[in-house]
Amino acid sequence: MTNYATEFCAVERKQGFDEACTWMQKKLKPETAGGESDHFWSEPQTKALITMLSDGYGIDEISATLGKTIQQIYAKRRLLASNGVVSKPVPPSEIKNSARVNLLSWLNKVKITLN
Repeated sequence: MTNYATEFCAVERKQGFDEACTWMQKKLKPETAGGESDHFWSEPQTKALITMLSDGYGIDEISATLGKTIQQIYAKRRLLASNGVVSKPVPPSEIKNSARVNLLSWLNKVKITLN
């Protein structure tokens, strides 16, 4: 066992699992090399993200402009969406289904059938 694991078990026995988890989170260093995280966003970066999302910029453009990974942008967007600041992103499966429904309704209007 690592030192952290040993100490985690000791804290868990004394204070309970939730307190041990809180203790461990304080001990671990946040990952800054990518990964899915919404941490380390400055206020100007957050405001720029909100503006760029509302202006319709693509994720790649936002990533290049803000210097954040795509995973970090998605994580921050989910957090902002859960707080009602930005709209929730539409899952790709819904976009695909919506496009299919629109195509089929258009085909029905023009009386074209698919074989």
